Order: sequence, then C-alpha cells, then structure tokens
Amino acid sequence: MQIREILTHEVEVIRPHATLGAASQKMTASNVNALPVCDGRQLVGIITERDLVERATVKTRNLRTATVGQVMTTDLLSCFEDQAITEVLRLMQERQIHHLAVLNRDQQLVGIVSLRDVSKPQHEDDLIGSTIRWPA
Repeated sequence: MQIREILTHEVEVIRPHATLGAASQKMTASNVNALPVCDGRQLVGIITERDLVERATVKTRNLRTATVGQVMTTDLLSCFEDQAITEVLRLMQERQIHHLAVLNRDQQLVGIVSLRDVSKPQHEDDLIGSTIRWPA
C-alpha cells in the first residue's frame, strides 16, 4: 500500500510571513496540529503546535508580530506519494516525528501524512504501535 492511498490531500498551508496568531487560528479552524509552510508553490518548512509553544516563546519577544518563518521547522523531512506505508512509518519511527509532507516526484506538495492517517490500515498495527510513544 502506498502513502497516496491514505494521505490528507486537502491540506491547509501557510506562508512564512504570516503571524503566529494566524497560524494558530488556521490550525484550530482546520482541527490540525501542523501546517506546511509554502512560499508560493515551494515547500519551505512546517509549523507545529509544538513550534508555536516552545520556539515562539524562546525565539521571539513580541508574539503579536512574530512570524511563522521565525519559528517553523526548516530541517524538513518529507516522503513521496508513491512510497510504501511501511517505509514511511519506519522513517517516522526513526526520527520520532508525527507529520510528514508528501511530495510528488516533481517536488510539489500533494498532501500531508500524520500518525493519525497511518493508524487506519489494520495490517500495519504492529509497526504503528512501535512508532507511537505513549507518555508514562
């Protein structure tokens, strides 16, 4: 089974110059906890709830004017839409990440995959269980 079969296609994105408040509002409205950051059609990063909470308070002095570009994750991992789910799960497990941008072979964003998405296929249960670390 390939990632294209389970990814979220209709992805909200945000621009690097948007404020952190706008990012937070967009996450809340879309019921997501990560947004790909795009400059035009180019994927330049991802911003997560964790980025908003941890980095925003450390890196910025004025949260009203701070931008997504100041706190987003730029060391971005991604996968391709034609990769096998098991391969992507292993990558998520190795790096302990919860979201991956999904690109086509032309390097264009086509969606996002999260642990929520990959938890749906029943035949992947053992690998998913080892990917998610539950708090003690």
